[in-house]
Amino acid sequence: MGIDFDFSRRHRPRPPQVPVPPALPDGAITLSVPESALPAALRRQTTAQAESLIWLGASGSRKSTAMLRYWVRAIAYEYEKVEPRNRRTFILNDFKGDAAEGLLQGLAAEVPQALSNTYFLNPFAKSSSDGAFPYNLARADAVGTPSDLRARAFAYLVGRAANTGVLAVPLGGRQLELIAALAHAIFESDHPNASLVWAADALGEVNGISRLASHCRSDRARRLLLSLRLPPDVLASTGTRIRSFLCGYEDLENMVAAPSCIDWRVLTAPGAVTICHLGEPPGASVELAEFFGNVLIRGCFDFLLGSRSSPSDAHAATVAIDECQMAAGALQDSLRRVLEQGRSRNVQAQLICQGTRPLRDASGALFESLLTNAAYKVSGRLSAGDASLYVREALGPGVSANAANRIAAELVSLAPGEFFFAEGDGRPRRFTAAAPDLAAWREAGVRRAAEIAAVKRRLCPSPLPPAVHLFDVPAGRHVGGTDHRTDDVQPPRKQRSRLG
Repeated sequence: MGIDFDFSRRHRPRPPQVPVPPALPDGAITLSVPESALPAALRRQTTAQAESLIWLGASGSRKSTAMLRYWVRAIAYEYEKVEPRNRRTFILNDFKGDAAEGLLQGLAAEVPQALSNTYFLNPFAKSSSDGAFPYNLARADAVGTPSDLRARAFAYLVGRAANTGVLAVPLGGRQLELIAALAHAIFESDHPNASLVWAADALGEVNGISRLASHCRSDRARRLLLSLRLPPDVLASTGTRIRSFLCGYEDLENMVAAPSCIDWRVLTAPGAVTICHLGEPPGASVELAEFFGNVLIRGCFDFLLGSRSSPSDAHAATVAIDECQMAAGALQDSLRRVLEQGRSRNVQAQLICQGTRPLRDASGALFESLLTNAAYKVSGRLSAGDASLYVREALGPGVSANAANRIAAELVSLAPGEFFFAEGDGRPRRFTAAAPDLAAWREAGVRRAAEIAAVKRRLCPSPLPPAVHLFDVPAGRHVGGTDHRTDDVQPPRKQRSRLG
């Protein structure tokens, strides 16, 4: 037997074996680059897996870009592999606007067949341009929700919006009760031109409250409206606040006073893609973007949760909110319902936020429910305080103290496009997100500019008609006489000229 003395051949280092990536379930979309040994992927939503997601990261961490690629790939899978009646519906609410435009370009590049079933909502578009749509809440489908509850939710959103921004003039309890009573009366009105614009008109006109009550079909709404005893200054200030949000300028007024309203049954049909663009408020008014964004998202959630029984066999629905910290405070109740009950109704929430503290400061209960019920948690670069809070609250006791400190230190120094991914009770792992070909998307958007323009005009192909005001309508039967405090207010008498 010979002895091999060639030690260089015997001790030659072997190349490292690349682990075989695990097989992903059908319909799963990979978030990481292909070279990743253990890919970060999201399963396709089904009735048994309506799993919500929270994606955190400071501005510039490319979290929206990574999610854009996922959304386009997920929609492409639905149109290529799933029967039309079982396709998932997708709703994107974007408070910045870049994700909304990027999703349109991505669909044009990779799923052009979905453009015919895509709807674009821009509450700040001009009536004569792309994106305008009718949104008269008096004509909206309530899906069994009582009118008084809808009215109180609307008053709550007005009250929150009135406390922030350039238009900040805090509303008192009596003013909020008045707004709720006016909205309740509008929701119970039979007049064909009824709208929330009437609420502002009724507060600035002699006998306006009585005239508005005369159009109510509900005795309860009529009695509630006529029972309010408020001085003229409260009425005038409340009318000013309503107009500042609903009637800030002509196109906005025409939108909320249109003769019809968007139908969520159409916007959430199987395979439908609905894009809410909220990034172009006039005068950079953030409070206007928050107000109309919260109204739209609440209407979507109320319809999805109210129109489906539990358990539900309806098609899957995904509601994504970019910059969700702008909606967390106002929609904490609706978001908690989706996080805690969405699986039984096949509704999934995907939330993108710039940090953990904005969510916690907006609503501690929502923050706790989110970290408890979200099956997927993804985090990019965070500040030191946000990183410590995320590791302590999101990853749970399964991560050791040393590992938690290491992850918190890495979160502070992550490069753009790098993230930590935690799924269920598994250990968090680091990955690099796969980026879409944005240049190809932009070229496709240019090639299919006509189709994208048709998407933006779909809900309102012609300019919205001018708003009809309460004082433009002949007075009806006054109910309750003239016992209201506003009926005693007389217009100022014209002074007699000194020249006779």
